[in-house]
Amino acid sequence: MENESKVYTGSLVFRNVDFSFVFIDDTLQLVPSKEYQNEVYYKWICKEVREGVYTNGDSIRIEDRFLEGRCDGDGRLIIFMPKSNAFVDYETNMGNNSSKLYVPLLAYIICKYDRDSVSRISFSSPEINYIHPTNESYSYSFNPTDNDGIVKIETKDFSSTTTESHSFVVDGQEVSTKFGVYRTVSMNVDKAPISLNSMLLFDFEPTTDWCFLIRLWGIAREYIQYLCYRRDVNFDEIGLSSPFRNGQYERFATLFIVEDKYEPDRESLKKGCYIKQNLISSCESTLLQDIADKKIYLRHLPKSYKDGHSYDAARFIMIVSAFEWEFNRFYPNGVTKTPSREMAEENAKKKLETLISESSGKEKDIFKYLKKRIGDSSLETKVFTVCKELDSILAVFGNRLYAMNNKRLCYSDMGNRLASQRNNFAHGNLDKDFIDESLLDLMFLEYVIYAMQLRNYGVEETYIKNAINDLFHRGFAL
Repeated sequence: MENESKVYTGSLVFRNVDFSFVFIDDTLQLVPSKEYQNEVYYKWICKEVREGVYTNGDSIRIEDRFLEGRCDGDGRLIIFMPKSNAFVDYETNMGNNSSKLYVPLLAYIICKYDRDSVSRISFSSPEINYIHPTNESYSYSFNPTDNDGIVKIETKDFSSTTTESHSFVVDGQEVSTKFGVYRTVSMNVDKAPISLNSMLLFDFEPTTDWCFLIRLWGIAREYIQYLCYRRDVNFDEIGLSSPFRNGQYERFATLFIVEDKYEPDRESLKKGCYIKQNLISSCESTLLQDIADKKIYLRHLPKSYKDGHSYDAARFIMIVSAFEWEFNRFYPNGVTKTPSREMAEENAKKKLETLISESSGKEKDIFKYLKKRIGDSSLETKVFTVCKELDSILAVFGNRLYAMNNKRLCYSDMGNRLASQRNNFAHGNLDKDFIDESLLDLMFLEYVIYAMQLRNYGVEETYIKNAINDLFHRGFAL
């Protein structure tokens, strides 16, 4: 099914009322059958203020997770997923014109034919073609001394072009994931005789829970966003399949996300600004599990590759927040302290406990707050601690970055500048001059975040270096 400006018409049932639908350009319009038009208009849309007198009523809330419609003519099934509370964390309402209803959609599924359940969802995109390179899925040969024009191309078998399967758990259900390269052969004049595309595959127990598919789409998107360090990622196709025979799958439907309309950023892909699958294969399960459980910090990802090269106060604070979040995961017990420091903190707590017991009101609250803060590490300390531990990974990038700007990399100075500038932004100190060198520190901190995350997942040091080198286009021959 091509996602073009094609009109679909058919019928569906909503709130036990028969409707006809018109679906075009991602817009769903519901028209009640003639016998229900007055009911929809006077009971759903309008409000009776007194007998025979009506005014505009409350907006019609969308509570249904999905609507199933049948197309006129071929009878194919279309599943509409409204922006209901099942998918978004804000209240959504229908629009109306007379008795016609307009349903805001998050996604829809167009079925080629009916199946009882779904057990695989596949994602394809230009980003995935690079992350799991299609150019490694075939070999070719020709004789440069002959001028006969014969070129032999041979694709590798499926097992050679499919990665090892990993698993993670989503809402209590196990999901298996892998990358694979799929071939399309055509004899049409206007198409390439063979095309190769990589896909990200999620396999799971057969289900009819369409909301679960949206959940998987969100995880897949954040996974590719993380590997590309940008949010403008979407999928060319999202296929739905069911078991066929001999362990194979048959694709029977396509999932479309209404607002997923980014153009592929081919510039950053050509530059190699992404992490290849083979570099993080050892941690795919853990990484996907953390994405599913919202444990990994991704809110600082720039909207696009271009936006990733510009910084403002908001990005500054978000990147530092990402560092502090990941620091707490990297050091769950905090920074290791000397015995004398630990003793001093314990003595301070005891003294504050005495003050708390002897105080009341706001003064008591202040002492309680101070007690809670004992033991907290400053941002300066956190930056210094992490960078020293990961120096063997980070130094090659940091020294080059600072040297290019006639500066010297110093982890303690870096932490002090970041903390000062972060506080100026966070507390609205507009009278303070911007600390110029903190911009270099912030750029370097982006490398530090990925180094922490990948080290935390057990990725080898060499692979972490290569991942940072590629993702941020550093150009080192490592």
